[in-house]
Amino acid sequence: MIILNKEQIVANNLSGIIANQALLIATQGEQLQSLNNENDQLKSKISELETQLKARGGDSETTGTDTDNR
Repeated sequence: MIILNKEQIVANNLSGIIANQALLIATQGEQLQSLNNENDQLKSKISELETQLKARGGDSETTGTDTDNR
């Protein structure tokens, strides 16, 4: 049977906590990148729709379209 002293137990617990935090940060980074990609796609679609609207003789000011990312 292996007996660990308090310092070893604390070190093991801290190692686990650090590993879990690193995994959480990596996961959040992936989620953030995914949201950024989705945001870019939506901005592109809005721009495309505004171009189509202007080609039809309208503009975003008179139609209520808001692209200020509020």
